[in-house]
Amino acid sequence: MDKKLTIVAGGNSGIGLEIARAFYMNGSDIVILGRNNARNNKAVKSIKRSQNSERKIFSYVCDMSSESKISETFLKIKKNFGRVDNFINSVGLWRLCPISEISKEFLKKLHDNNFLPIILVCKVAPDFMKKGSSIVNLSSFAAIMPMSEGSIYAAYKAAVINFTKSAADELAQKNIRVNCITPGVVDTPMTSDNIKKNKSTLLKPISLKSIGTPQQVAGTVKFLCSEDASYITGENIVISGGKYIVQK
Repeated sequence: MDKKLTIVAGGNSGIGLEIARAFYMNGSDIVILGRNNARNNKAVKSIKRSQNSERKIFSYVCDMSSESKISETFLKIKKNFGRVDNFINSVGLWRLCPISEISKEFLKKLHDNNFLPIILVCKVAPDFMKKGSSIVNLSSFAAIMPMSEGSIYAAYKAAVINFTKSAADELAQKNIRVNCITPGVVDTPMTSDNIKKNKSTLLKPISLKSIGTPQQVAGTVKFLCSEDASYITGENIVISGGKYIVQK
């Protein structure tokens, strides 16, 4: 990652934060995108404290559901850095809702947080990315095995996997790779309460008998953006500790 520029959307907390930290520690300049400026700045300070590096790290406030805001942000990044090597789409919102109670507002909120940013980045980003660049989208194990009352979240996360494959084929013409990762049960600020309440149940189908960490996810993302993965595109890698790899 030496002297490359990596953009991490949703990089101000959870998995996205650890992805940004991992790339920074491997010599990449970092740009964090998020809606909350205070969280963005806190993430930047956290990463700087964890590693003494000469690489640059900045953040921009950006609504990833707005094509115009994404385009404006890319123009700023191009002006300040002149290049984009990797884009990590770590935005997402986990919400449960019984089908009988689903509203248009609920649908729009999950669509705007879990699927629309994936589409818009793959539309806008290629005009600013170098040949040989990489995009990595984040899905969820719910895309493979939905949960009760999680139908909409699961549907959008499944859409991410399929969209990634089509985008990979189209962007291959520009020599840009697009891949996807699907984390299983990973301890983040968004999931920690549910994990604490249901840990023993959540561990039963996981062969490694442990809850995943954001750092373990970050390593796979780093691999997908490296030269070692230069012949990999359109793939989905499941990072779940062996969740449901056999019947229990």
